[in-house]
Amino acid sequence: MQNAKPNSKLKNTYLIFLFLYLLTLAIGSLPAIPLPNNQRLFVVSSGSMAPALPIGSVVIAKPQVEYHVGDIITFINADKSAGERETTTHRLEKIIDQNEETVYMTKGDSNVFSDDKFILTSQVIGRVDRQFAGLGYIINIIKSRLGLVLLIFIPGALIIDKEIKNIITALRIHKKQAQNSKDKEK
Repeated sequence: MQNAKPNSKLKNTYLIFLFLYLLTLAIGSLPAIPLPNNQRLFVVSSGSMAPALPIGSVVIAKPQVEYHVGDIITFINADKSAGERETTTHRLEKIIDQNEETVYMTKGDSNVFSDDKFILTSQVIGRVDRQFAGLGYIINIIKSRLGLVLLIFIPGALIIDKEIKNIITALRIHKKQAQNSKDKEK
């Protein structure tokens, strides 16, 4: 009976570790997981849309057939000089028909000036339909080195430590039983 409890505790430890690992994987990959209706998840990383979208919020952007002035949209901000593709979430300030193409002028609510480049309709990912304040901090921590250490390495090290202690205990019990057997033979 005494051996059942350590195994049960060990099993619980493994289950907790597995749960933390799966939770870390799920939350950390939320922005990459496709949602229904082509919705996408983004973490707000600057204060340009405060107070409407505070830093650390998670927003869900959903593609629309058409957008309207006042909509908060997420778009691909292609910085050709850096060769990177970032996303920006700003409020739609103006809709302009330019050379038979619709372009958008956007502005962060906290910014003094409008964005310096027009946004093409092909760059728009969607209109922000929902936001979750603070969830972005959790996602960012999980995706960071600190999150990796806190949620993967430390629990893993604790399990390894527990296993080593169990092996040492089992070896001591085995050695003691062997010694008792020798003593009985005498």
